[in-house]
Amino acid sequence: MNELGQRSVKPLRHGIPYMLAMGIMSTGLAMVEFITNNMIPITLRHFTDNTIFIAGAIALNRLFGFMVQPYVAYKSDRMTRFGRRRPYLAAGLSLTACFLLLLGAFPAIFTGESRHLTSTLVLLFGVNVCLQVCQDINFGSETPLYPDTFSRNMLGRAFSFRTTITALMTLFMLNFAMRWADRNEFYPYLCAAGSLGVSLAIVLFIIRENPSVNTNRPRERYNPIRHLKLFRENSDYVKVAIIAAAGLMLEAAFAVFHPLFVTETLGFSKTDFGRAMTLGPFITMAFALPSGWLTDRLGPKRMMMAGFTLAMIASAGMLFVVKGFISLLVVCTIQATAATLYMIAAFPLVFQYAPRGECGRIFGLVQYVRASSAFVITPVIGVLARWFHSYKTGYATCVVLGLVGILTALSLRTAPQRTDFEQIEDAG
Repeated sequence: MNELGQRSVKPLRHGIPYMLAMGIMSTGLAMVEFITNNMIPITLRHFTDNTIFIAGAIALNRLFGFMVQPYVAYKSDRMTRFGRRRPYLAAGLSLTACFLLLLGAFPAIFTGESRHLTSTLVLLFGVNVCLQVCQDINFGSETPLYPDTFSRNMLGRAFSFRTTITALMTLFMLNFAMRWADRNEFYPYLCAAGSLGVSLAIVLFIIRENPSVNTNRPRERYNPIRHLKLFRENSDYVKVAIIAAAGLMLEAAFAVFHPLFVTETLGFSKTDFGRAMTLGPFITMAFALPSGWLTDRLGPKRMMMAGFTLAMIASAGMLFVVKGFISLLVVCTIQATAATLYMIAAFPLVFQYAPRGECGRIFGLVQYVRASSAFVITPVIGVLARWFHSYKTGYATCVVLGLVGILTALSLRTAPQRTDFEQIEDAG
């Protein structure tokens, strides 16, 4: 009997239906990210034209990524009578929906001169902070739920379903919800909140945590210094964190000046740029499931290296090859394929080195490095671009990051042997 008074049973091996349910549940979180990137700047602009204020509010998304997520992931390893990850998810999803709807309603609540009062800006900033904190509570508990639920040789496929469903929902938001925003800017917020409602229903009524995946770590106060000291105990954690951070930084480095380089330096029209980027979601949907299957078959380390290699080719192509629309389209397609490979393989790679029952603690450790690196890389590239007077610095940085990722992956030892119990589980 375990501490919940239930019989210890072999972890359930959930198949495609459960992967679909988990993927739909994760979509609500992705839609909040979509709103953060595409709608919140528009909403903030109604209240201020201070670009520093707007940029700072958006940057909070990455700031809390390495402040809140490691804490929640660490604490959620411990089983309670309400479950392990699900209590955090239920609370986080509910509060996220509330703050999201409140933020979207601000232009209707505050009109005229009241929009420009200092008290209104402080309240607006506070609601956005609460939204981002709740969103990171969601991510800090949702990601470790995957290795709790699926065996290691299923994680690639599980995360590929998550990626595919998110891409489909993103297309819906781009082609429908954003059009409805011309009538009323509250509609995209309402769609995202509806997606969060579906996520909450799945957490409450479909997702079931496995009581046999447990940790004996006693209740303790979170100490970030002690958490980071895990890097000294295991060099694999350092290397996995570097590889995962390189993937996230590649995304940020490639995108930061990509629109400006294409339209200003190369002289393409915004229409051509949009046409070249439109293939991105379709590439993700086309390659996500095969990438997940290959990750499970070949191992996440090899897939990360393949993704880094393609990213380096795409970045070098932007530096030296792109002259016309066809070459731009090819390079953007290569980059979208690369991102699909290394983003799907990143989390399975992390959890290959996480002991059973401590996935949250190891994910939190790696996430601290990932999120803090992504937070820092954008302003660093901005400084480099100003220093060298060129938008090409972003692509040059991508080449360096890809090389660092590949070399670190080559030095990473084979994942530790699974316990007999886990080998039986993975063998079915």
